[in-house]
Amino acid sequence: MAGMKLFIIFVIMFPVAMITEEDVNHGVCPVPKTKEEEEFIKERERNRELMEEIAREIEMTCLDECETGLHNCHDDAYCTNTKRSFTCTCKRGYSGDGVNCADVDECNTKKHQCDEAISLCVNTKGSFECYCQKGYFKSGQHKCTDVNECVTGKHNCNSSSLCYNTKGSFGCFCPPGYFGVNCTGK
Repeated sequence: MAGMKLFIIFVIMFPVAMITEEDVNHGVCPVPKTKEEEEFIKERERNRELMEEIAREIEMTCLDECETGLHNCHDDAYCTNTKRSFTCTCKRGYSGDGVNCADVDECNTKKHQCDEAISLCVNTKGSFECYCQKGYFKSGQHKCTDVNECVTGKHNCNSSSLCYNTKGSFGCFCPPGYFGVNCTGK
């Protein structure tokens, strides 16, 4: 309807023979009379198209798909902006092309730092955990250290015996005449 009002306004201002509906729709009014006017209008149209192309080029060059969310990277991937595009890379603990990422089971693939002699590896989303066996304590993200029961007092040696530490446990040196695990036997 707005196009029709515009056409009517032009019809009132200019004789009908001078303009066409196509001219009104493209904003070219009135129809040029001379060759110079026609060339000027064509040059102006070429310049407009060139400027639109440059604007699109600048927009594509400056567009940060990662920042604007206009990317298809997986939730477990990093998005890196590049000139006119972006790249997706799976985060540590995941494998794939960045658009599709799957959790890596570090425990099954033996890509973990757990000491299997004294800890148990348990896969988690994007990582793993090391759970220490009895007689050991967690002393780092993926490290277990022996508990010295003799120093901590977490032993049951008789007060007349001497406690000694072993890997994951302890032992008791019994004084002469005593025997048994706790040196209680005579």
